[in-house]
Amino acid sequence: MRQQTDRNAFTLIEVLVVLIILSILAAMVTTAVSGVRTTAREARTKRIISVVDSVIAEQYEQLRYRPLPVEIPALYNFAPNGAVVGYEVLADETARVRLMMLRDLQRMELPDRYTDITGQPAAMFAAASPVVEVNDQIVQSRNDKSQRKLFQVAWYDTTLSLDNLPPRVSSYRSRLNGQQTAEHQGAECLYLILSTSFVGGQPAIGAIPDSNIGDTDGDGMQEILDGWGKPLQYIRWPVGFTPSISGTLPNVDYELTVDVERPDDFDLFKADYSYVAAEGPAWASDVKNQNTKHRPWLMKPMVFSMGEDEESGIAANPGDQPGLPNFAFSYTSSLWKWPIDIAHFGVEAAGRGSNDFPYVDPYLRRFIEENPSGRLPGELLGSNLVEWNQSAAQATDNITNYQLQVTP
Repeated sequence: MRQQTDRNAFTLIEVLVVLIILSILAAMVTTAVSGVRTTAREARTKRIISVVDSVIAEQYEQLRYRPLPVEIPALYNFAPNGAVVGYEVLADETARVRLMMLRDLQRMELPDRYTDITGQPAAMFAAASPVVEVNDQIVQSRNDKSQRKLFQVAWYDTTLSLDNLPPRVSSYRSRLNGQQTAEHQGAECLYLILSTSFVGGQPAIGAIPDSNIGDTDGDGMQEILDGWGKPLQYIRWPVGFTPSISGTLPNVDYELTVDVERPDDFDLFKADYSYVAAEGPAWASDVKNQNTKHRPWLMKPMVFSMGEDEESGIAANPGDQPGLPNFAFSYTSSLWKWPIDIAHFGVEAAGRGSNDFPYVDPYLRRFIEENPSGRLPGELLGSNLVEWNQSAAQATDNITNYQLQVTP
């Protein structure tokens, strides 16, 4: 007769099965909670970027219509065959000088690096045509460009004085503590822009939650942070950003915002020197296609979060390389002045003297020309750094203001 034994405990197999089931349930709960957190952080990031983008866009539009008169120099002298009774700045030259002023104002009032703030306003020059009096008659000399004279146009004070700077730039400078670093300067510049802007009569920075303002690099300068607590990225002139990156982001058409076929919003009269420069030099080539002559295209400021992986795969500084500090690039560096020759100025070189010309260039043409060999991968701001084995997959979770501006 078989004796029946009472079971007062679970077998090892039963315990293991229960543990496995509990582990699966815990993993499911953890995944669900993680997904909810990620979604919430993405939503918060989009809201913050939307606020920043609206402020930047408003400043961008205001700059487009900023009144900047180019004054005619009131100088007189005498020529061998007649008297020069004055000078006139012709319409094409006026448009060109105004374009340079607008670009310089963009650099200073929508800074994406500290050299935009600490650097002085660029010196502006206009080539003026003489008005000659011969035998009591006024003889125009507009067609002879070699007779022109170069004048410095009244512009903001280029000394260290704060008395005659754009008010917004003076406000930026007053907020610098002298300890700022380049590590997260894009996010810190965004904070400066929003803290000096107003929306509906209220400071724009008030629309950013306190939890998304911080100082992650410890330099005493506040940054605007995304939903993961990481500094936002900001590139005012993303000259290297191409629609090809949209291949990693299905159903998003970046070409609606980055359109190399659409002319620069600030150059309605095609005053950029590339329209008159000689064919052939590398600086004049389209940075997207070295066989096509460069024509300035539309570039709008780019604000983005690196997303959950904290990797953007996008160059935020010219010359970026892994392991090297941020490149302290300055648009007003004397290294990027344009030589006054036919290659760079075409027929407009006549009457401009021989000194290199200061020129704030969003398209980094002189910078590229000075780095002809090896082509630094990050020399074009906003370019995807796949050359340094930074996979394009790093950009797949980026959240940009471009995405918020287009319709999927």
